[in-house]
Amino acid sequence: MTTLSLFDWRPPVASPTAPEQSHHLARVESNQGAFILAWCALRVDCGHPTFRLCDLEDAVRANAGGTPGSASRVLRDLRSHGFLAYDVERGASRYTLTMVRP
Repeated sequence: MTTLSLFDWRPPVASPTAPEQSHHLARVESNQGAFILAWCALRVDCGHPTFRLCDLEDAVRANAGGTPGSASRVLRDLRSHGFLAYDVERGASRYTLTMVRP
């Protein structure tokens, strides 16, 4: 027969440290960033520079992993660093790529 403590206490599980979380986030965003750049370049090269954000998010989740919303965050980050440029039609949630830097 096993005995449990009064409150069935278990030692806490160690949560990841800030450096571990930062490293994991950087790795995921790096994978997503490379995929997003390649996806955008392919769209421009094929003559289809306009897309909906949900199409990009679906492609990223299927090929590079990540959470909902992470694709748009990485897309904005790539734009802010000059890797790509796009115009946004907010009402229709459409993005039109105007430049993709290899």
